[in-house]
Amino acid sequence: MPALLVVGVRGLGGAIARHFAGKGWDIACAARTESDVTALAAATHGLGLLADLRDSASTGRLCAQAWEKLGRIDLVVGAQTSGARFGPQSVLELADFERALSGYPQATLHLLQAAAPRLIAQGGGSFVQMGTGSGLKAREGFAGISAAQAASRALCAVAALELKSRAVHVAYLAIEGGIEREGGRRPHELAIPPREIARAVEFLHGQEPQAWTHELALRPAGAAAR
Repeated sequence: MPALLVVGVRGLGGAIARHFAGKGWDIACAARTESDVTALAAATHGLGLLADLRDSASTGRLCAQAWEKLGRIDLVVGAQTSGARFGPQSVLELADFERALSGYPQATLHLLQAAAPRLIAQGGGSFVQMGTGSGLKAREGFAGISAAQAASRALCAVAALELKSRAVHVAYLAIEGGIEREGGRRPHELAIPPREIARAVEFLHGQEPQAWTHELALRPAGAAAR
């Protein structure tokens, strides 16, 4: 049975885990908050682990535990959030930049460094880092998230080049728009359903090495009209 390790379980990470659980995959889910991990592990009949990607030792223990329990991980997904302010913030007013950096590019690096050697040792696998449209194009008023996501994107681009010859598929999946939420106020055409994001992760993992996609952007139907 193929296995997924997803780090970050609120919202998008949880939707990805439930999607793959529905496909019969074994699931390992991890986050900083025990109650969130326990709830998702129960919902997916999976393995729940505590970890903080901002800390390299914690991330190393996470991957060691996941591989020990499941034997093999075919797909690793970084769906973490930084906890930093997500809304508009001028570069002149940016206050929690270190938090954004530790939660995104540093966390991505720690997960790559802990997971990639294990993927290589088992003969290959996929690593997908979830990102935002701010990582693709700087947005006025979004200094922290734009810089942090751009750094995560760059790390994934370099890792993709370095690891492709070792059968590890690395991809940065950018969500360029809102994510549809039950009861949300965002118009349907301006939000992406979580199930479609999960299907995009599945698509990336299922690609043949001769045509790997290393960067994929998802945009809602109404994005071009804005």
